[in-house]
Amino acid sequence: MMDFLKNTVTRCFIFCSLFLVTNFVNKYVLSVLEFKYPTIFQGWQTFVGFMVLRMGVVTKHLPSMLTDKETIRQRAVMWIPGMMLFVSVIYSGSKALASLTLPVFLSLQNLVTVINCTTQMAISRKLMSLFSYLMLMLVIISSLGTVNSDPQFSAEGYFWMCVHIICTGVLQIYTKLTKGRLKISSHEKLYCNYIYSMILLAPCSYLIGDALDAIKFPYLYFSKFYIGCIFSGVFGVLLNLYTIRLQEAYLESIEFVRIQGFAKMVSSLVSLQFFDMTVTHSHAVWIAVNQLAGFVCEDPMLPSSTSSIIETEILTNKNSSYDTEIMSSNRKTFSGEDTSSSGMASYTMEYTSPANHMSSNKADYSLPANHISSHKEEYSSPANSMASSFHEQFYQPRTIPGLGSKHNVLYNDFLRDDQPK
Repeated sequence: MMDFLKNTVTRCFIFCSLFLVTNFVNKYVLSVLEFKYPTIFQGWQTFVGFMVLRMGVVTKHLPSMLTDKETIRQRAVMWIPGMMLFVSVIYSGSKALASLTLPVFLSLQNLVTVINCTTQMAISRKLMSLFSYLMLMLVIISSLGTVNSDPQFSAEGYFWMCVHIICTGVLQIYTKLTKGRLKISSHEKLYCNYIYSMILLAPCSYLIGDALDAIKFPYLYFSKFYIGCIFSGVFGVLLNLYTIRLQEAYLESIEFVRIQGFAKMVSSLVSLQFFDMTVTHSHAVWIAVNQLAGFVCEDPMLPSSTSSIIETEILTNKNSSYDTEIMSSNRKTFSGEDTSSSGMASYTMEYTSPANHMSSNKADYSLPANHISSHKEEYSSPANSMASSFHEQFYQPRTIPGLGSKHNVLYNDFLRDDQPK
């Protein structure tokens, strides 16, 4: 227990440190140095991330990625929508962080959880708990309060923040929905994102005009600018790699949301000492409420694909109809008339197999395969052996003493007609 607690605290500390340093360096370059050229800044970050991933593959710290042409053609191409959303996320995030304070930026990111939970309820058609629903409503209300009480309100910053929230939510939903069908690892997805970002942002920097405007940047030849850019790229890719490691190897989705929420609160508090910002009492209260609600609100995993829900419903209906068929097939009624020398007597015999009792006791056999296997095992028991021998003896044509030849023929015809086809 102590080792588990120690490991959890260590992972939380590493993630919080990477999260804090990455956001602080980005905020420093974008706001303090005022390098507001996202195509160049994000292009540089993705280039550094690409080089770090290549070094990890060469040194065997990361598995080889996209080495097969078939993998590139059939798997990586399907991730193109994810690449486009990734570029939109980092571009809009840079524009928003350049105009907004860090606590506001981190607080409004909790609206991504609202998008995920709403989509999860719409796809799975299941309602979440009342507590989670109230926390989601509190996140929405506190986000509106944060915007309205912001003393440094920036219309452009909040516009790009809305784009950032929507693109991040759609990217996470698309990632979860394609997780079961897209046979590509998280490292390969990140690798593709960096390559696509470099290819797209490099020409866009000239088309938009960022490359020409960056020449006039006043801190272009200062060492603090280059140190900040290098740190932003290195710590950014390390944060992404450690996030993948936590989500895939150690933590569940809800546990990761808790650690991420804690990192947001720590970063918001520490940022008050490093960056100049104006914070009123009401503004601080709304930010605190927002981050606390986002910390306790659950972010459930989406189904791997929308088809899994349809398959589940079909399987459930198939199981119920299969149970009905098993019940009816295991119950047979034999009726007829016995005309002998003693007179005429009608008889009715009902035979119920033990599988009928087994299926009626408990729905332990939820799949048709379990029904079939249990039905096969049931015939190996002594009771079923007796039933099968009775079945063979009962249906054997015979000549009963005391009956005439005509009555014996009628009796054997009855058994042959009643025998199951």
